Amino acid sequence: MSKSELLNFASEQLKELGYRGKILDDSSVGSAASGLKFIISIYDGSIQLSCIFNKSDEDGFEDQLIRANNFNKEIRFSSLYVNDDGDLVLEAHWLLDPADENARKTFGAIMDILELALDEVKGRIWRTKRGTGLGNDEGDAS
Repeated sequence: MSKSELLNFASEQLKELGYRGKILDDSSVGSAASGLKFIISIYDGSIQLSCIFNKSDEDGFEDQLIRANNFNKEIRFSSLYVNDDGDLVLEAHWLLDPADENARKTFGAIMDILELALDEVKGRIWRTKRGTGLGNDEGDAS
């Protein structure tokens, strides 16, 4: 399956699942879930989902790094890292072949997992802002 076919498949599937699916360029589709914008980048036979959580003025690099490390320690279906601007970036990588008979079901499951990850990161950031820890349930920075 070509990159452009995978791009069109992702856009169409987003729309079928009730999301907006806007083709941004020849290798990415933009949409939103859980109130956050995300991008699906298309590669040969796989997709990468990315969402950036812009840091606020009071967030320090150390706080962002602790959030990312705690998330990655506890969650395995996606990864969180701090980019060069100090923002948190949530990413997940998936193999996807639109020609597979289960591709629609697989894509739907991927979107469900993305929503779970976005909600989890938002909750951890919210708890941090409320002073209940830096993103882990115990409220410590270990």
